[in-house]
Amino acid sequence: MQRPTSYAPVLDVSLQGNFSQGYIFIAPYQGPASGPYIYDKFGNLVWDGFGVVGAANAHNFHVCSYQGADHLCMFIGNQQSGYAYGNDVIVDANYRIVATVQTGNSIPPADQHEYQLAQDGETALMTSYRTIPFDLSFEPYNVVNQQGWLLEGVFQEVNITTGEVLFEWFSSNHVDIRDTKIAPHSFGQSGDGFTPHTGFDYLSVLPASLSEDILTLKQSYQRSRQVDHWWALPCLRQTRLNDLPH
Repeated sequence: MQRPTSYAPVLDVSLQGNFSQGYIFIAPYQGPASGPYIYDKFGNLVWDGFGVVGAANAHNFHVCSYQGADHLCMFIGNQQSGYAYGNDVIVDANYRIVATVQTGNSIPPADQHEYQLAQDGETALMTSYRTIPFDLSFEPYNVVNQQGWLLEGVFQEVNITTGEVLFEWFSSNHVDIRDTKIAPHSFGQSGDGFTPHTGFDYLSVLPASLSEDILTLKQSYQRSRQVDHWWALPCLRQTRLNDLPH
């Protein structure tokens, strides 16, 4: 590869014993050349994706199967506090973008934390976050003198070709805010709930996957798309389990 102006990170690789064949995928950000990069197992640069997929950060960079062939899938977008807004892209063997997947139904752009292809590459699984007005007047939030704001997690399955939303899930409809393990403004990205720009991020929808018609949100719940039933994972307070939605 001839690209003397490349800012690709230099890898220091140590090999011990037998090692599997394959490549190293990285997507550093907040540096001089944020973007996706591919190396061989010896640390030699194979592909420098800086600028190729746009002037934005890349996340969730991985190989995916699309239209019967291996492609590269990744999220491309702009960083927020603890999440991001952007699009999911599919790149072919010539390192050209062949498809872009966006959220639907007026949901904010996709988040960085989850992007997988499903249904033999016909659909994309993606997450997003949206801020909604929410009653935070009760303990321990006590937002009583102004409107409260909640940052809720959203999950969608989207048809890649048509953009149709085949399935969607909103955390505020199913996960009670009283089940959260964090408090507003308890760490950098949780938000205080006072403004639309600082909505309380009470639940992280990551990672998410679909397997045999089971949607798994590993933070809190599992849902069967066929029988519309929910299970709580052990991370929730046991005193609240009887109140789970069915």
